[in-house]
Amino acid sequence: MKHVSKNLALVWLFTLVVSVGIAVLSYQSGKASDCKPGQVDGQCGLSTFLGLVYGVGAGVAILVVVTICLMVVAYRRRRTLASGK
Repeated sequence: MKHVSKNLALVWLFTLVVSVGIAVLSYQSGKASDCKPGQVDGQCGLSTFLGLVYGVGAGVAILVVVTICLMVVAYRRRRTLASGK
């Protein structure tokens, strides 16, 4: 049972790293497409903000869905082991 739990923990840890990576890459993408120094625009900073919001939103959504799926898998495995099948 510990081997199975360790695999689920590794999958969750990998998902956490991917989620943070998506948030960071989305933020950096927004920052790169934003206003350059010396450029005056009424929407400077909007791309950076939206990149951050969308990146964090996507990262959190992925993390929540994978966490719920892993909890269901762990529950089913534990129930199967408890019933002796």
